[in-house]
Order: sequence, then structure tokens, then C-alpha cells
Amino acid sequence: SLFIQAGKPELAVQAYSSKRMVNDAVRVCKRHCPQMLSDVVDSYGEGGAGGAGPAQSLDEVLDAAKIYEETGNYSRAIDTYLSVSETNSSDPDRLEEVWENAVRLAMRHAQERYNEIVAEVCKRLKLIRRFEAAAELYESIEAWREAVHCYMDCEVWEKAKMVAQQQCPDMIRVVEERYKTDLVSKGDGDELIRRTGDVSSALNMYARNGDWDKRSEEHTSELQSP
Repeated sequence: SLFIQAGKPELAVQAYSSKRMVNDAVRVCKRHCPQMLSDVVDSYGEGGAGGAGPAQSLDEVLDAAKIYEETGNYSRAIDTYLSVSETNSSDPDRLEEVWENAVRLAMRHAQERYNEIVAEVCKRLKLIRRFEAAAELYESIEAWREAVHCYMDCEVWEKAKMVAQQQCPDMIRVVEERYKTDLVSKGDGDELIRRTGDVSSALNMYARNGDWDKRSEEHTSELQSP
């Protein structure tokens, strides 16, 4: 660029920015005037969000977030990662990865926002049915009851029981009842008996399902038990 050759890289940045050639503007900033980098990204983001320019793609949003990270504007980077939603991507793996970047930055550089960010990300993870990831994050902010519910929602029963036993014993019965209900709904009478010892519920389930041979077998076994 003639502006760069003339020792005026800031004018090159302004020219690229005015034409919304953000990649070129960022490239010049990184090489010649890094102090302008955040301003370039800010103006580009505001243009896309305000409707004056084209909507940003997911990759462009992520590029902006990375630049905020590189320039130490961590709070803005967090907000940029959180600006990504299901309208930007239908890939739950990608969404989970992006939102967890916000959690990572909050943990390292904005601890005063950590609980707030985790709560928001967990809410989003539940909407895309990433319950186990949400449960683990809830544990990190000691939101034990929410963690137990998420573990139950993804049928990770052992973790649900463990957290309930260690942190909120009043939920142990809730976990046990949900587990029984799950086994009954799946018609898994053998597992119901093995895991919970609830022969009566298993027998009733066999009767409802018309599995009379199984019901007779379990009933005979129950009568022969000491």
C-alpha cells in the first residue's frame, strides 16, 4: 500500500476499514500499528450488529474474539464469544467449544464474572442438550443441585448420586426415584432389581407389559429368598 510506503499505516487502516476490508485492516494493524487493533475490531463489530453492514459470519466473530484476547481486552472477548448463538451455527460441538472459551477466559482473567458466565453458559448448554458439560460447570461454581439435575437429565446416575450424597443429601431420594422411573420406562426389570432391590416395582412392570413368564420367575425367586 502507498500509505504504508509513505510511513502512514494508520491511513491504510482507515482506508481498509471504510471499505469494510477488515482482514486487511487487521493485517496492517498487527504489523504496523497494533494500538489501533481493538478500535478496528470494535468498529467492524458495531457495523455488523447495528445493521449498517453485512452480518458477521461465525469465523469473523471468532476472529474478533481472538483479537480482543491478544490485545488483553478479555471482558470484550468474553462477550464476543457469548454473542455466538444457535443462529450462527447448528453444530452443538462448535457451540459448546465457543461458549467454553468464554468460561476459560473468565476463569483466568475475569474471575469477578466467572459465576455469571458459567450460569449463562450452562443455560445454553442445557438448551442444546449438553447436560453433562453443564453439570460439570455447575460443580465448578458449587451449584450442586443444578449439577445433580443435569446429571439426571443425561442419565449419568452414578455422578448424580455421588454429588447428592456429598453435597445435597436431601436430593438422594430424588435421584433414586428418578433412576427407578428411568429403569421402569425402559422395561429393565433385571437392572431395577439388581440396582435398587425393588422387586415389587419390577413385578408390576412385568405385569403391565404382559411378561408373565418373567413375573412368575421373579416372584418365585422372591418367595425363595430367606
